[in-house]
Formats: sequence, structure tokens, C-alpha cells
Amino acid sequence: MRQRKHGQMAILIAGILGVLVLAARADSEQPAPLAQQVGRPSKVEMLTRCQQRPACLAKLQAAQRDQRPAIPRPMPQAQSAVSVYLTPQIWKVLSPNTDVALHGVLYAGGSYIFRQDYRLLQDASSEQKPFVTMNFTAPASAYYIINVRASNAAAKLRHQQGGPIIEEWAFGSAPCSAGICDYVTIEYLQQGAHKFYFYSRTHEYTFYSASIESYP
Repeated sequence: MRQRKHGQMAILIAGILGVLVLAARADSEQPAPLAQQVGRPSKVEMLTRCQQRPACLAKLQAAQRDQRPAIPRPMPQAQSAVSVYLTPQIWKVLSPNTDVALHGVLYAGGSYIFRQDYRLLQDASSEQKPFVTMNFTAPASAYYIINVRASNAAAKLRHQQGGPIIEEWAFGSAPCSAGICDYVTIEYLQQGAHKFYFYSRTHEYTFYSASIESYP
């Protein structure tokens, strides 16, 4: 009798574990949301996400203290608020002049996917990997919040063609919710044209949107 009870208990435990494994597997196999299903991040949300990463938090604190990079300071300018939101469908705005472009992207089932087996030999700025570019004309020399919304990946953000990497995220280090991650940074930009390259050297990822907001 005791052996029968132990056997029934073992079967029950195995059944529970099986249900948990199936549930976890089903959750991990949930398809990535479509681009049109992912909303626009608010400025408050981007700043909150920024504070969750030490590198971005340090830049935010420098912006709050107005500790600008060691570059010639321009004459004071009247700064108008900037709020730009770009997607694969809304890829360009005119005020201020800003656009986003996807290079080496695979469109499948409503998603814009960057795969690691696709190489762009001619572009060293993305280390020959598929990439997103953002062209932005800063109306004034000021701090700006720059955010790329995508799925989880180890990623880099380069400023200007052949320029420096200004931010880098290890896999899992970008703040995420329901598989949607915000790769956010705060940068002091001089008035004029800027180009940003967002890419991953090691992971496939889905791109959703790019945002630029003036700070504060």
C-alpha cells in the first residue's frame, strides 16, 4: 500500500513538472510582437529605462549637471523641443529633418528581422553586419535622448560613419518588458547633421522603432 502511494505521488509530481515544462516552453516560443503592435515609448519611460543601466545613468547625471563634453561651446541658442518617433512605416519626418533606414533586413510575417548570416561587406561602420541608421539634424546644440526599440540582443551604437561606439549593450543588459527592449542613451550633440548606426555582431533581433527626444 505504501509503495502504491509513493508511486501515485511520483506520477503526480511528474505530471506537475511536465505541465510546468510545457508552460515554460510555450512562453519561450511565443512569437515576437509585430512592429505595429509595439507602442511608442514616452520620454518618462525612456528616462526610467536609462536609469536602470549604470552607463546611461552616468550620462543622465552629467546632463543634469550640464557637464558637456570637451568641445567648443557654441553661442547660447533657443532650444525648441524635439520629439521624433520613427518606424519602418513612418521612416522620415521633416521637422527636425530625421529619417531611419534598415540595411540587410528580412521582412517576414509583419516583422523586420536582422539575421547574423547576412553580411554587408561594403560597410565597416556596422562591422559588416545588418544595421539600422538614423540621420538626425539637431536644431540646437543640446542633450538628446536616443532610443532604439528592438528585441533582446547584444548591440552597439556608433556615432557618425567610421566614428566612435558611443554605447554598447551586453545580451540581456538592455531593459526589456515582454520581449521588447529599449536601447537608450543620452548624448550631447552639436547643432547640425548626425548619423547613428545600431547593430548587433552576435544576435538576431527584431527592430520596432527609433526615438529622439530633447533633454530636459
